[in-house]
Amino acid sequence: KKYDVILILEVLEHLDDWELLIKTINKNLKKEGKLIISTINRTQMAKFFGIFMAENILKWVPKNTHSYNKLIKPEELKDSLIKNNFQVKDLKGMNYNPISREWNLSNDIFNINYFCTAQST
Repeated sequence: KKYDVILILEVLEHLDDWELLIKTINKNLKKEGKLIISTINRTQMAKFFGIFMAENILKWVPKNTHSYNKLIKPEELKDSLIKNNFQVKDLKGMNYNPISREWNLSNDIFNINYFCTAQST
C-alpha cells in the first residue's frame, strides 16, 4: 500500500542512516504524496539548548538521547530529499518561548528545531 502523507517527527536525528529512511519513504508514498519531517538542526544553539539544557537541566528527555553529530542541517535534509525525488515545499523553524511555554513556527530554520514539508515527484 502507498500512502498520501507520511509524518516523521523527531526521529531522523536518532538514526545512523537517516538518508536510507528518506529513500524508503519515497518508495512508499503515492506520486505527489506529502512528507512532513521535524528534526533538530546541528548548531551550537541546538547543542546547548536542545541537548545540554533539555537533557541535563530541564530533564525533558533522558540524558544521552541526542548525539550532536547526528543532528541534521536543513541544507543536508533538503539535498537528500531532492536526490531522492522529492520537491521541498516549505521549511519552518520551531521556537520555544519559555515564558509563555508555547511553541511557535517561524521563518528562522537555523536555530534548533525545524519542520520540512516535501512532495514526492
